[in-house]
Amino acid sequence: MDTARIIFGAHLFIGAIFVLFGVFAGVNGNPIQFVILSGIAVMIGFLGQYAGRAAARR
Repeated sequence: MDTARIIFGAHLFIGAIFVLFGVFAGVNGNPIQFVILSGIAVMIGFLGQYAGRAAARR
């Protein structure tokens, strides 16, 4: 079991959920929420990359 990949994958999954909520909000007429939620998703992805690397070092 590769813990680093599991952590990174979980963060990417959560980030994808944020993007889907942003797309749903953007389609319903609020593009600002799309931009904000997509930005949050990118930050979650970077956090997952960092946490995955930290887990791989242990």
